[in-house]
Amino acid sequence: MLRDFRRSFEYYLHNPPELPLQMAAWWGRQSPESHVVIGIFLGLCALYALAYVRPIVGSFLAIFFPYSWINTGRMRAFFFRGTQSEFEQSWKARGQPTNARWRYLFDVFYYTGPLLVVAIGLAICFITLVGYPSPLGD
Repeated sequence: MLRDFRRSFEYYLHNPPELPLQMAAWWGRQSPESHVVIGIFLGLCALYALAYVRPIVGSFLAIFFPYSWINTGRMRAFFFRGTQSEFEQSWKARGQPTNARWRYLFDVFYYTGPLLVVAIGLAICFITLVGYPSPLGD
């Protein structure tokens, strides 16, 4: 049953520290079978997040590390292969990363977006489906 999600959003907007506390309390009330199913779902979300953290970390390293350290196939293979990042695009075009390091900053912002979508989506699902704590302690 969906609870009154407008009130839920109002509650958590006025009491932000309550969200992680209520999530922990809700987790504790679930059955072991539910823990497995929810764990699998959260594991898939974590794999998705890790796939997007890889180019973010690589782009940060490419901004700050010396050019000789980032101009390696190992750097490309671990952080950028299979992405549409500036590093990968310049590597495919010229066989080396670009010297314009400021361009890597755009990749950091671009790849951070999907992580925020996952985190916000999980919070919205929790608020909508679980709701807020009732004053009577249901």
